[in-house]
Amino acid sequence: MSGVKHTPGPWSDKGGSAGAVWAGNEFIASVYPNAQPGWDGYGQFDRQDETEANARLIAAAPDLLEAGMELQAARKAQNADPSAKNALRVRAASDAFDTALSKATAQQEGS
Repeated sequence: MSGVKHTPGPWSDKGGSAGAVWAGNEFIASVYPNAQPGWDGYGQFDRQDETEANARLIAAAPDLLEAGMELQAARKAQNADPSAKNALRVRAASDAFDTALSKATAQQEGS
């Protein structure tokens, strides 16, 4: 992902830290709906399930973006040259996108 302006990934929710998103040990975002500006990512709040799901989704954003961009490039290559090599590239990119989606929706499926 060249030319990106966001904080480099990987991002995580550190196992559900009350709606906070982290890049390594750096706090980068609050997904708590009513968080005050400058909140440091700690503390207990209502709507815990929702904030944890929001944090997982946002933490997966760099992976989703990278996988989506690769899938788009692979499909363009496949359209230009429908070879077995490009078909395998599309399949690998689709698998990577599925993995990123799983990260984004972890613990939400089946609920």
